[in-house]
Amino acid sequence: MDNFWGQLVKKLREEQGVSQRVLASRTEVGRSALRRLEAGGAPGTIDVIERLLDYLGYELEAIKREDHATALKDQAQAEADTKRRSRIALNRILAISL
Repeated sequence: MDNFWGQLVKKLREEQGVSQRVLASRTEVGRSALRRLEAGGAPGTIDVIERLLDYLGYELEAIKREDHATALKDQAQAEADTKRRSRIALNRILAISL
């Protein structure tokens, strides 16, 4: 989830055929700021992300709830799969030891 919001905005913008110029203009976000957000060079503020998503027809709260529900579902599936659970535990141990 390194650049989750930037990737999401770019994906939605492109799916709807909206140029960066139009999106930036209609949301009063600087085009260079939008470009950096989509490229992962800048995280973007909550206000900016909300304005971009709102123009594209989405609500930030709904996306966060959906993302949380997906994470809970993935966690439940991982806990049910002993091989996957072992891999996840090993990866966490390795991450801590590095």
